[in-house]
Amino acid sequence: MLSLARAILDECATNYRGLLEVMLPQERTMAVFTLDGAQAEAAWQRLAVEGSKKGLKPLLLGTPESFELHMETLGMALEEPHAQESPAEWLRQAGAIDLDDWIAGRLEDHVFEPGQWPEQGERPAAAPIPNILSRQDFVYGALLDITDISHIPAWLNFGSAGACPAVPIHTAFLNRWRHFQIDCLCLSEECFLVNVGNPPAASARESCLKLAREHFAYCPEILSLHQDKQLSLSQYAAALADRRQWLFSWS
Repeated sequence: MLSLARAILDECATNYRGLLEVMLPQERTMAVFTLDGAQAEAAWQRLAVEGSKKGLKPLLLGTPESFELHMETLGMALEEPHAQESPAEWLRQAGAIDLDDWIAGRLEDHVFEPGQWPEQGERPAAAPIPNILSRQDFVYGALLDITDISHIPAWLNFGSAGACPAVPIHTAFLNRWRHFQIDCLCLSEECFLVNVGNPPAASARESCLKLAREHFAYCPEILSLHQDKQLSLSQYAAALADRRQWLFSWS
């Protein structure tokens, strides 16, 4: 793993520091390194191109604090290798979830007013993603031999902390949104940041509203993450049109 990861990092002229192999469940590993925060997203873009040729997926793991939490949750998974919280079990549970039913339940639990769709010419601009990465001196990055992005939360044991949904829910939503050509950029304590290759068009109002409801069920905080004031669901839906990144946070 390390020799292949080093070759990819060097091929991409990545200015990285350190390179170590971290254990995942079932004797799988990932190569971990640090990047300058201001250059992390650009480095991810280069690594995504080169890594795809060699079967490795880049992923940003966030700040040192986030990396420590990743190590803690992975440590728990490794200490109980036969527990119900294995990657295979998480994936099995994700496949058994009736996500429409789960979403309906969440929308009942989190009451909201959809609000009026913005008039023509008043559609909110896609708010810039906060510089969660670039404001850091350095962030952790990884290369994993996991090419199906929906499997990443299962292998990293990501979820179930605080208001963050359980591990299988993340996998189920990543599968549901596959047709938007999403890709995981950063999975950390601070944020779950997703690149979107095929977002809904501004003319597809119903698609935008449906997606906004799913985002709200998944992460009720989305209506206040990007703006100084609370958005209505319809305003958020309108802002989703043509947006190339989605940000979720449960902190």
